Amino acid sequence: MAFNLVLTGFIFALVFLNHKIARNKAYPPFIFSLVWGLLVLSYLIIDQFNIIEINTLKTRTIIVVLSGLFSFSLGGLIVILWKQIRTKSFNTPEFHFLHWRIHPLFDLIIHCLAILLSILLLIKAISISGNPFNPEFLLILRVKLNYENASFGLLKYAIPFIFFNGTFRLIWYYRIPDRFGKWRLWSAYLLALLIAILTTGRTNVIFLLLFLVSIVVVQSQITLRIVIRFIVIGYLVFMGMGIFLNKGGSVSNSLGQNFKSMSLSASQYLLGPTAALQKVLYEELNQEYDGVTLRFFKALAFRFNISDIPPPKTQLEFIDVPFKTNVYTLFFHYFTDFGWIGMILIVFILGMVFSEVYVYRYKFWGSYMYGVILYIIILSVFNEQFFTLLSLWIQLLIYSLLTRLIVIKNE
Repeated sequence: MAFNLVLTGFIFALVFLNHKIARNKAYPPFIFSLVWGLLVLSYLIIDQFNIIEINTLKTRTIIVVLSGLFSFSLGGLIVILWKQIRTKSFNTPEFHFLHWRIHPLFDLIIHCLAILLSILLLIKAISISGNPFNPEFLLILRVKLNYENASFGLLKYAIPFIFFNGTFRLIWYYRIPDRFGKWRLWSAYLLALLIAILTTGRTNVIFLLLFLVSIVVVQSQITLRIVIRFIVIGYLVFMGMGIFLNKGGSVSNSLGQNFKSMSLSASQYLLGPTAALQKVLYEELNQEYDGVTLRFFKALAFRFNISDIPPPKTQLEFIDVPFKTNVYTLFFHYFTDFGWIGMILIVFILGMVFSEVYVYRYKFWGSYMYGVILYIIILSVFNEQFFTLLSLWIQLLIYSLLTRLIVIKNE
């Protein structure tokens, strides 16, 4: 326990150094090391006081995490030093895109198209699950989408576009006092939240919430009060969807029962992946696993008949830690696919890529993609989200770059 606390101290020393390097709370290595530092410390405290039953955190697990954090931070440091050499300054540039705005006609077309596609998705969801006023509507929808052959069909390709419509406005109109733009912003954002709920994936809702957080983080307005507010909102969303999806709660239980069961579920979701990673480090993976890290490229090869091997499934089997979990943190996939050295190299590259996005956060595409990397960083304690969802991130990047074609200069 004492040595584990020393290693945890090294993680927080890395947090301090990362903050000193960039002097900005939006710096990806700072957030990455802080999130993992808080997780490891929470794990040690919860295990020490036996708050929930969970496998004891071992030294090797913390060393693997620490090596990943150090590698990510080193990648970020190289980018920051290169930026200083190029510009000879750490000064914060202005938000270049605020001198421009999307042409009103294109803005209206994008919004109307998103509304139309959302209506079609809602109709499709109702056709799959039945009465939308049924308290078990989302539960039935989740079962049919995940365990039966139901799907949104071609409409699933509209979901990234609806997400983009609901998120790019957060960047543009958050700082521009445009009343009509603000109305369109929040209607588009709520529409995206509705579609995220219809996908029955809580991580989609968390992505939209964290995108909102990213706007505050990028502009260096983050405070403890704001962090607590978003944690409370995130917990309520997690609990609400868990109740309606029957994942840790139930519509038939009382509020008190649901609060107790969902609090336990939230703790298990938070700590379970690290416990699962540890089990893999100390034991052989007793299930079929076929390299999820490169799944996107394998799917492309299969889709265009370059390979006859179908892409591997992204969902793994449940293991006991001692409660059941089937998510293993970001580090698991890299470690299992490429070993310790391979994991360190991949995380180093991610540190460089994410920090490069951070450097360009004052351009529209950079500010937009910063919301994506914040989501990947925060959920790294839960699962790997970069390569697993690479198709989605590429689509969102393309949309953000295409906005350059439909902007006009502010008068």
